[in-house]
Amino acid sequence: MSSSTLISRFTGAAGVTAANTFIQPGKPFELLEVRVHLNAASATSENLVISLDGGAAAAKYDTVLATQDMNRVADYVYTPTRPHRFTHASDKLIMTWTNTNTKTYGIEIVYRHI
Repeated sequence: MSSSTLISRFTGAAGVTAANTFIQPGKPFELLEVRVHLNAASATSENLVISLDGGAAAAKYDTVLATQDMNRVADYVYTPTRPHRFTHASDKLIMTWTNTNTKTYGIEIVYRHI
């Protein structure tokens, strides 16, 4: 990888209801990091789930990449030990969280086109 490779950030997801957001850049990319910030730690045991929705063959390639119980967590950063590659233009990175306590959250997804 060259140092001039464009790193993109998706920062549009925010709210106080359930989180159900995704990125689908439309070309191959690799996930570098997911950052989640809550205005206050959640008081409920609910998993934040980060997954690949493999566009190549419906659910055949869907994979959970990470889960994090958000109970007593206000900040979560997921950094893969090595970048996850999404090789099809129709691949999506999906992030979901129930957010029963209606915490205000912000999500930033950092990725690089490959």
